Amino acid sequence: AAVTERTVDREARETCEAHVASLQQQAADGEIQIADAVNLAILEEMLRDPTVVCHAEDLQAGSAYNIPKLTQQTFGVLRASDEIISEGHFMGKAMGEAINGYRPIVELMHVNFGVYAMAEMSSAANTYSTTGGQYQMPLTIIGSGGAAPDLRAAAEHSQPVHAYIMAIPGLKIGTAASPGAAYGMAKSMIRDNG
Repeated sequence: AAVTERTVDREARETCEAHVASLQQQAADGEIQIADAVNLAILEEMLRDPTVVCHAEDLQAGSAYNIPKLTQQTFGVLRASDEIISEGHFMGKAMGEAINGYRPIVELMHVNFGVYAMAEMSSAANTYSTTGGQYQMPLTIIGSGGAAPDLRAAAEHSQPVHAYIMAIPGLKIGTAASPGAAYGMAKSMIRDNG
């Protein structure tokens, strides 16, 4: 937290902290949505730990579900990277960061976009065992999946990929059914060493 205080613009940090407080109040009142609970977890972890970084598409706009909302506006482009539409590219970039001591979060917007980073996900999951324990892989992949009636996502944006990735050794997969579960799982994943 002290590093964040020294390196993040005061006004941007205060805006982020006010947003975090608002989300915490929504959670306390039982009014928070799943995406906002994940956003809360990400922002809390980025404020707490300067090695937490975020990669997402449409980051300036908050992505499709506001999961990475305020990350780039608060932490800048080095810690919150607005990525091109090339999931394999930014998943590989995040793997390099993870091997070098960072805790990257990859927000896929729509989880079925993960099929374009399948090789990278498999490699990330196997890094610890294939390097004989030399490297940990504290990489978190977050994305929404399944039907989203208000989004009208259709076939291209609504397919969960759980069945595709369940057989990858070393990969930990979770699905949240409530905001509290989403918040807890996001915090646990970000702090997990892979």
